[in-house]
Amino acid sequence: MLWTYELLIHLMVLIELPLNSSFVVRRVMYDRAATFWQMIILVITSLQDMGLFTGRRNRSKILNAQMWGAHMRFFRQMLMASKVI
Repeated sequence: MLWTYELLIHLMVLIELPLNSSFVVRRVMYDRAATFWQMIILVITSLQDMGLFTGRRNRSKILNAQMWGAHMRFFRQMLMASKVI
């Protein structure tokens, strides 16, 4: 069978996720974590716009790299932990 994009989309629509309590808890936890990270990104960009992270070593780029690295590590670990539960 040839797996095409349209077939996969159709199969994904047919699959229904069970709405048990653990799924709802995981979804709420993920949504809250996403909201938290949105606030962190907003604060960091606001501080950068105010010019608090300017300097000779281009601290703004370093801060962005560290923030996005932490963001990816956090969500990777959270998704791995949700698979274990």
